[in-house]
Amino acid sequence: MLKSLLAVAGLALTCLPVHAQVNLAVRYLDCDDGDDSNDGKTPSTPRRTLQAALAGVPDGCNRPVEVHVLPGTCRVETVPVPGPIPPTSGVSVGLWPDTRLLGAGSAVSWILGPGVPVQLTDRAECAAGGPRLVIHDLSLDLTDDQGPGILLPQRDLVEIRGAGFVNTTEIPGPVRVRISDAWFSAGLGLGPASGSIKRTSFGGNENNDANDGLLDATVRPGGKLVVSDSQLESGYFYQGAVARCGGDGVLVLEHNTFSLPPDGAITVVNSSACEIHVLRNRFTYASYWKDPGLGIQVLSSNDVALTLSGNTFDGYDTDYTALSVAPGSSVVADVAYNTFARSVLDAVTLPDDGSGHVRLRGNAFYAIGGAAIRVADGGQKPEVSFNNFDSVGDALCFGDTCFATGQDVNGSGAGGGNRDLASGFLAPGAFPGDFHLDPGSVLVDAADPQDQVLRLDLDGTIRPADGDQDGTAVEDIGAFEVAPLPTGGRRGGDVLHPRPGARRTADRSGTR
Repeated sequence: MLKSLLAVAGLALTCLPVHAQVNLAVRYLDCDDGDDSNDGKTPSTPRRTLQAALAGVPDGCNRPVEVHVLPGTCRVETVPVPGPIPPTSGVSVGLWPDTRLLGAGSAVSWILGPGVPVQLTDRAECAAGGPRLVIHDLSLDLTDDQGPGILLPQRDLVEIRGAGFVNTTEIPGPVRVRISDAWFSAGLGLGPASGSIKRTSFGGNENNDANDGLLDATVRPGGKLVVSDSQLESGYFYQGAVARCGGDGVLVLEHNTFSLPPDGAITVVNSSACEIHVLRNRFTYASYWKDPGLGIQVLSSNDVALTLSGNTFDGYDTDYTALSVAPGSSVVADVAYNTFARSVLDAVTLPDDGSGHVRLRGNAFYAIGGAAIRVADGGQKPEVSFNNFDSVGDALCFGDTCFATGQDVNGSGAGGGNRDLASGFLAPGAFPGDFHLDPGSVLVDAADPQDQVLRLDLDGTIRPADGDQDGTAVEDIGAFEVAPLPTGGRRGGDVLHPRPGARRTADRSGTR
């Protein structure tokens, strides 16, 4: 009986309006027709400025404050409001510890700076920090071109949805983030952080500021940060994502699109004792600078477990290296079931100090002008097995000693099961290339038959599948798995590059 009463009480509570549940202080902001002499408590009595909408909230230090920004463009007033000392050339806006800035959904709601930088800060009358900052359906442009970026005040949780940030943005940590359907035109600095970033666009800034990066993220020790279904297009930027982790932190980069900028699509730096999973992403060469591109590089890092699986790298016959581990860094890397295509340079380069261990298996190397795998003189021999080397300069090089083919690699003691066969891709010369396998490709069911760990390919197809329909499921070589066609069905696709009959399956670990 008591459980029944509690259940009824819980149901009644969930049915209450949101405002009643959390005792929100709600204010409305209309920069076109509002008036700061209004109370701001209803859509018909909105205030005109952001400062006024945030002011005059009784007990705001201990109460969530929600500001609804009606459609239109607002300019922050240049008169400072309570908060830390404002920047000398700008203005500050003090936010309550629990502040929610909500735009108008499908309508456009902008908040602009007044021609000088705007700093979002803690309210002076409240303790520093706070439980949460929520920004939904709102675009912010709070600095001039020469000013500093947008610095958000520190909060335990920052939730951003459907929002845009024109200038460089920083979210300080430690913090949990929930970011989705957002865009950052000039880059995001984050962390230490845990949480998720989904369906978010980084880039689009064409102001020739090439020293900026798209995403600079530090993973919270012991936490997990997942970046998925997002676009990191470098454009004029020299660098894509920079990642730091340690203390058993886990970074997952899954099902994103990256360009291959000169300083790296993903740079792992100053990291130790952590895991990085790069799963099911597309990397394509795109640089306004015409410099050699770089996919993933590991710098000044030790004891990093790197999983690289289900990715495609395509350079359109330009200069790029897909994976580079710098001298002095030690990684335990599992490089499995990727497609490395169309590069004039070496595809994978490993250092000469013998640190760490790298295993390369089930990968498709295609049209690589240099060496598919190059280890500097004195480096530790990687494990190389069940890869296919199609039109490569050399399959594997140790210093000046090179093995031209997969068959030569099989006799080198590095591994077995490697092949030198025509790949059978659907459209490898297209722009962009289509590296799905033709169902009749010799790479179908050609990887290690002992590897029966369930994974997803780049399209979201579960692998291994019995692609050749001989009664035994074996993984295909490369980033895509050929699955038997269901009765009356079509082969799958993915969200970023749809194909008929697409289906999506989430798997953040890369295994099941």
